[in-house]
Amino acid sequence: MKKSIFVFCFFFGFVNMNAQDYIKPIEGKGFYAKVTKEDSDEIFYESNRTKFTIPKKEVILIEYLERGVVIYNKEYIKELDVSNYRGFLYAEGNSVYIPFHSNKSAQRGGAIELRKLLAGDGFWKVVDCEQEAHFIMEYVFDEYSGLDKAYFRIKNRNGKILYTSEKVRAKDFVPYHAGQKSATKLYEKHIKKLQKNIEK
Repeated sequence: MKKSIFVFCFFFGFVNMNAQDYIKPIEGKGFYAKVTKEDSDEIFYESNRTKFTIPKKEVILIEYLERGVVIYNKEYIKELDVSNYRGFLYAEGNSVYIPFHSNKSAQRGGAIELRKLLAGDGFWKVVDCEQEAHFIMEYVFDEYSGLDKAYFRIKNRNGKILYTSEKVRAKDFVPYHAGQKSATKLYEKHIKKLQKNIEK
């Protein structure tokens, strides 16, 4: 009985932990929280079991878990015009957007982990929507190839695939953790190698 209660509490807490939307306010840094509802003027959300509200006029955008990015105040988006860009799109210092919205927990976990890793190394500038990016990097959790695997691909803003990485294993008892672990493998084995080749 105690074991069953422990497992239930573990999964209940875990589901709440990873079921987060991304909120980018006009002032301050973006943060992850669960949006519970919205009305014509405000957005209601929960973080660490505490309820908050924020006026829509103070929010640039929200990337929702499944429906993607919704922009609330477009004038604060630093839109990048790449229509006549002739350089190498994923050159060092350029901007990258990594979408995480998905109905798959592993997909979300991997994409969010990639965001953190790339924001930490500073090779590219991680931005919050594709309008601000030179290119898009997609983490892909592949559960249809027999063994769960993951890879990433780089696209331009028109959806053309410019680069596809090799696959790595994506295995864990908890799907979200499988995403995180495989994203770390991709970063260590393939993204760092790609970055070194770009530097040359």
